[in-house]
Amino acid sequence: MKKLILAAALSGIAGVASAQNVTIYGAMNEYVNSTKTGSTTVNGLTSDISNIGFKIQENLGNGVTARAQIETYLQANDPTSSGSYIGDRQSTVGFANNFGSVDLGRNVHSMFIGVASTDPFGALIGSIGNDVHTVRNYRMSNAVFLTAAPVAGLNVSYEKTMSASTTATDPYAMGASYSLGNVTLNAARYDDSVSQTSSNLYGGSAKFGNTTAFASFSRNTDLAVKRNGQMYGVAQQMGAVTLKASLGKDDAGLNAYNVGAAYALSKRTLLDVGYRNVNATGTANDVKQVFAGVRFAF
Repeated sequence: MKKLILAAALSGIAGVASAQNVTIYGAMNEYVNSTKTGSTTVNGLTSDISNIGFKIQENLGNGVTARAQIETYLQANDPTSSGSYIGDRQSTVGFANNFGSVDLGRNVHSMFIGVASTDPFGALIGSIGNDVHTVRNYRMSNAVFLTAAPVAGLNVSYEKTMSASTTATDPYAMGASYSLGNVTLNAARYDDSVSQTSSNLYGGSAKFGNTTAFASFSRNTDLAVKRNGQMYGVAQQMGAVTLKASLGKDDAGLNAYNVGAAYALSKRTLLDVGYRNVNATGTANDVKQVFAGVRFAF
């Protein structure tokens, strides 16, 4: 009897596995970090976007795939102090084919993707992207996420919150990227009519051999207060070492720069160091950050 039960269980698991494609992935990123903001210095370990995620796909036929993705933030240096929730980085379910996708739930929006795509630091630790530009909370919840690839090289996206409250903020975001050879152009917009905030981003990157150059420009409005930002960066590949740097400013008096280096021990493991300096309006907002750590992806 026990053998029959075991055989039935194994058969059920095999049936689920054959019908669905399940991928477990994640990252453990730990850094020794020192950040001085104004006159206050904080030293210690920090966990930069450590996470664990699950991707589930099912082929429905005719080129259509049903899919779900759950990704959760990990406070890897001290998990007991984490206030994270399952799926706080991404929690979506939807459908996709070769022409695009539609998903429902929570995920990053086009403005964040645009900033990260035009930043040699990829909007990770040490980035000045959120200092120079306005990323607008990175993610949307209770949202519809649409993507389309109408022609080769062109990808467009649109996200819209669907809040049930009439007084809640009601943002949307949209973006586009076009790649031709070694050049990629990016554009993105975020708009919330309730809070009267908006951001526009234009930029791109170009690769010349082992060198990649980046540039981005933004226009941001918060309750009729306007701020324009610009950022330029470069990444230089030298075998297993990548050197990177960027500088930026806005018309409100902010000036920022950063430098960093990453050494690839393998495709999954990186040693990473960097320095970030932000000279903001008012010395209490100035930032000096030094960090060194390891990134491991699985």
